[in-house]
Amino acid sequence: MLKTVVAILLMLIVAGAIYEFTLVDRDILRGRKVLRVGAAGWMIQEFNLHEQVRRFEKDHPDIHIKLEQNPVGFDTVVMLQGSMGQLAFDLVLGPGNYVVEKYQTRGLAVPLESLVPAEFQERMIPSMLKCSRVDGKLYIVPFMGEVNVLLYRKDLFEAAGLTRLPETWEEFEAYAEKLSDPNARQYGISLDFAQDPFFTQNTYMAILGSIRGSVVDENGHLDLSSPESRQVFRMLKRWWKKGLVSPNCKSGSGASDDFTSGLTAMYPNWQSRGIWVSKNNERLTGMIGFAPIPGAKKNGSLIAVHGGLILRDSELRHEAGLFLAEAMCGYAQPAIIQAGKMPVTRDGYDPKRFADFVTKSGGKLPEGWHYPEWIPEVGKTLPNSFAAPEASLFSEVSDYVAPAFHEYLDSDSDDPAPFLEQARRLAHEKIYSRQD
Repeated sequence: MLKTVVAILLMLIVAGAIYEFTLVDRDILRGRKVLRVGAAGWMIQEFNLHEQVRRFEKDHPDIHIKLEQNPVGFDTVVMLQGSMGQLAFDLVLGPGNYVVEKYQTRGLAVPLESLVPAEFQERMIPSMLKCSRVDGKLYIVPFMGEVNVLLYRKDLFEAAGLTRLPETWEEFEAYAEKLSDPNARQYGISLDFAQDPFFTQNTYMAILGSIRGSVVDENGHLDLSSPESRQVFRMLKRWWKKGLVSPNCKSGSGASDDFTSGLTAMYPNWQSRGIWVSKNNERLTGMIGFAPIPGAKKNGSLIAVHGGLILRDSELRHEAGLFLAEAMCGYAQPAIIQAGKMPVTRDGYDPKRFADFVTKSGGKLPEGWHYPEWIPEVGKTLPNSFAAPEASLFSEVSDYVAPAFHEYLDSDSDDPAPFLEQARRLAHEKIYSRQD
């Protein structure tokens, strides 16, 4: 009998040890709160998140951050887990403005206005906060931005004797003519022309917004009949017919590949695309320029954001809000800029104010860090910047606008109106007539 009792006691001791060290984070037993944070793998590495976590834990010794990599297809996985009442994370780092509505409509996210200190929200770029809202409520706090800019090859500009950047689309076309020689397989322009969402977002919407056009009408429906829509179609076709756009741009990666290889000189696209090109091709180091796209200083740039989302069932909402504000929107910003992303705070667009912020917050700049000189100029476009519409409408734009453009591009007609009207009619028949 005694042996049996001893055996049971030993089993309980072993089970308790296993429970303490493996099944439950030891910090719980020490009275520390364990905040579970999921982040994309590339963010963990490029934003040096382990260092940001260490600093946050030093400032908040009662909180332990359990940082894990998000699973592949994490939005779908997190939504599925949430709908089943499972909670793998308290805070998810990575959702973008184009998916935030999906979380909100499924009731999986909580509004963040009361969870993120007001002083941090006041420092942030208003347009980046605006596109993070659904029904007027803030559901993600952006910690990194993307801005559609004019990427250009400095060496090709210099060879063509171009000493300043185009500020209008008319100047852009004139520059493209000087930079083009189809016989020598040299083209002025790279544009995402493939019949996919990248045409819709990176080409059509970016240019449309720069001339004050919109993809939605007063009813919130897909707008395909505006004068600005016709103007964009005409411009793009004219550039194509003149031989200013590389023929390879009709393929998925053709625009990017041609810009990287030097076949094209100008490429309106996300700033991170230019950073990526430079990082993956040493001979292009210092040759890629960044500038606002024509019209953007007046009418704004296309932007996108990625941020943090606090899941509905989390019991550590306040702690998650603190980590978002202090770590991600605060002292992680130098690493985020170094990784080629855009800062999300106003002081991030002023070199001196940004350096003062880093110093006053007790941080330090990463080794080899330097402030990109073009960021303040691009920042001038942010007060009027705009984002892609919410996910369902963006899908509609891709489904109807891109096919309409390619039909028009391959036709003998100079009038885009019939092609846009046909797309409008199809969208109404297949979408809006059912809703009405």
